[in-house]
Amino acid sequence: DFCEGDSMVESDSHNVIIIGIGGRGVLVAGRLLAEAAMTQYEHVTWLPSLTTAMRGGPCEATIVFSHQHIPSPMVWRPQAIVVMESNQLSSFEDRVKPGGLIITESAGLSNGTKRSDVRFLKFPAISIAVGLGESQAANLILLGAYVQATQILPPELIETYLEKKFGSREKVFSLNLQAFREGIRLVGSL
Repeated sequence: DFCEGDSMVESDSHNVIIIGIGGRGVLVAGRLLAEAAMTQYEHVTWLPSLTTAMRGGPCEATIVFSHQHIPSPMVWRPQAIVVMESNQLSSFEDRVKPGGLIITESAGLSNGTKRSDVRFLKFPAISIAVGLGESQAANLILLGAYVQATQILPPELIETYLEKKFGSREKVFSLNLQAFREGIRLVGSL
């Protein structure tokens, strides 16, 4: 009911869970997405969840944006997931709605997904980020892939919020912008 062909169609609401480990940019990616969504949607929630209060523990961010009131920030059956740590895919793949989207880091991924009713995209985001000069930029590669695959928000909105967050640090901003655009390019070349 939500996906049509290779891109998401306009909907009154959209939700995504970004999954990874603390300290790898899961919350940054989620917050950038939520802030950008506030320019297009009346209602937006960003719900971060850290299972431990330290780097390296499981971490996720649930983002919901809608033109209607959002009854709860909790999402059990997301329309999409972005998995930044491939070993967490098996814990979340069953939750994605049929017709939904799974984007994952390919490093360490022994198999694809067991789901045949979702769009599944995997990318070597960590390897690409290392090539750009910083493995931590993998989060923005996968965020760029998500934005391009769903077409739910214009990429320029994310870029605006990237500049707001990192613009005072030119080298960091430039790297993050390059990483985000690389994610867009990856999906565009499919």
